[in-house]
Amino acid sequence: MYRLLILATAMRLVAPTQSLAQDTRRSGPRPPTPTPDSALVSEIAELLRVTARVPGFSIAAMRRGEVAFAAGFGARNITSGAPVDTSTQFGAASVSKVITATAALRLYQRGALDLDLPVRRLIPSFPDQTDGITPRRLAAHLSGLPHYGPGSMASTAKFEEALGALEVFSRAPRVGAPGERSEYSTHGITLLSAIMEASVKRPFLSILDTEVLAPLDMPSTGPMRKERPTSALSSQHEFEGGKPTLLSSHREMSYGWAGAGLRTTPADLVRMSRAYFNGFIADSIVRLAFTEQRTNDGTATGVGLIWRVGNDWLGRPIAHHAGVNDGARGILMLFLRDSSSIALQANIRWVSSMESTAMVFAEALFGSDRRRHTVAVSGAYRGTFAGEPATGTWRIVGDTGSISTPEGFGRLLDRDGMRVERLPVRAIRDGVYALVTPWGLYPLRIDSRDGRVTGDVAVSSRAWHLVSVP
Repeated sequence: MYRLLILATAMRLVAPTQSLAQDTRRSGPRPPTPTPDSALVSEIAELLRVTARVPGFSIAAMRRGEVAFAAGFGARNITSGAPVDTSTQFGAASVSKVITATAALRLYQRGALDLDLPVRRLIPSFPDQTDGITPRRLAAHLSGLPHYGPGSMASTAKFEEALGALEVFSRAPRVGAPGERSEYSTHGITLLSAIMEASVKRPFLSILDTEVLAPLDMPSTGPMRKERPTSALSSQHEFEGGKPTLLSSHREMSYGWAGAGLRTTPADLVRMSRAYFNGFIADSIVRLAFTEQRTNDGTATGVGLIWRVGNDWLGRPIAHHAGVNDGARGILMLFLRDSSSIALQANIRWVSSMESTAMVFAEALFGSDRRRHTVAVSGAYRGTFAGEPATGTWRIVGDTGSISTPEGFGRLLDRDGMRVERLPVRAIRDGVYALVTPWGLYPLRIDSRDGRVTGDVAVSSRAWHLVSVP
């Protein structure tokens, strides 16, 4: 329950919006693109890898059609020590869903997929007495289908087509009527991929190849095959008592390739993101993909067509999707106003705030100011963490520093054996620092005036306020 709570509260950094139906590409001359601060990103990445005890991960970023940064950190395998590089593949987990979304949008653009056609019109054997399950509702988790649970657990059987995998969950108890409530369901995305197959009479993997992977230059993306792992695929790890260990067995993923079973690289993911900015997917369809859907009674879902939509910590519109699975954690985030994106993938199941982590990496890469003014503070602090009194010490000199972990945060980290005594910080620009924690990165605002230094940050939605003690 604790792990689920952390994953849920991390999402609160991303405030939902009612609609992102504006044109995502600005008209008129563009301002000069700042030089990416690759050195700062690499430094923060190494600090994160050590602080969070993640064996290895990879980051890539795109700005205005060009891959602006790509690098690997740590090891593909903690036993061999083989390094992660930009060609290292990772399990995509639920980031697979936005790859599927891109293929579905391409079919819709060509008129080959009807978003509002009831599933029984294409797959008569699928049980739906309401005729309310449609591709549009499946894409926003409004179908009433369950996630993993009684009658719908992950399968060990092998499937080559999504249509065959429907047997895994087709008879599972529903969580509600179609359109009644938003309930996350990987099985719903499997059903969407089966509808895609029925619409064009081709297997899902073939659709993926022709609609997305080949035209968008994604050579390292494909299905996770338990019996045929690729040589570039990273080993999978898990935490045991706060320490990373190799997974002893791997799951069969063919029951849900579309929703959780692909492999990819951050570089492939950001190359795919160009489709949403360069016209490969028409502007009107991009707006549709990023417009939040609602339940029958008008309740906001925070989801468009698979993509989660909202604002970043500075109020800028974003579209994104994170994922977690055995031996995998990742995210792809698109910043809609400036046609940029960032992707991060790790080779361990990691309780982390991936949305905030992606935002901070993007800020360090594209928002860094090398002429930044930094604070100088050394000594004690007092304040609050999650509403409780918090005291400790901090020392920041120039661009670098650290803050002692408040007791309230330390108790939470103790549950997973992840407590650290001090949390590193690195300056990004005037008043903005990256706070490095075992849960990921958070934007820390520091202000110095009248001889007093204050700091403010939300750690997985827990407000932390610091004031220097004279």
